[in-house]
Amino acid sequence: MVSSYWELSEAQRAGFDRLFRRYAGAMVSFARSRLGSRIKAEEAVQEAFCALIRRAEEKNLNLCDIRLGLIVYTVKWKIIDIQRRESRERERTLPLEDMQADREDGAEDQAERWDLRLRAADLLGLSRGAVAMRLKRLREKLRKQLEEAEVENNG
Repeated sequence: MVSSYWELSEAQRAGFDRLFRRYAGAMVSFARSRLGSRIKAEEAVQEAFCALIRRAEEKNLNLCDIRLGLIVYTVKWKIIDIQRRESRERERTLPLEDMQADREDGAEDQAERWDLRLRAADLLGLSRGAVAMRLKRLREKLRKQLEEAEVENNG
């Protein structure tokens, strides 16, 4: 299996270069519109073209025969991969509100909260960050409902 551009034959590299020059700019613009960052867009396009090299080799295709539809499809899935990766990274980070609450609580309370979060994460099959985010959202929703009920009772 071909693992890199440099392992392609000279003719394959020439074909790939033409394909890349023809479509890479448009694909970076497309990816940037979805990801909001040129760096992330370039990463998606680079990963897509690397995947196209592997696919061409697996399917015994000539790189020159790859059509725009397959390129767009491959770039689209690389964009989705990057968005999912970023989403998982955001879930892993502990929300600021929880970090502040942990600092204010005693060590015993912190340990208890983390233990509860771990058990909930295991039970639900989620990351600790995802559980923390859900708890935060539930607290915000409850706080809003309590404020609305208080306004109704006083009004």
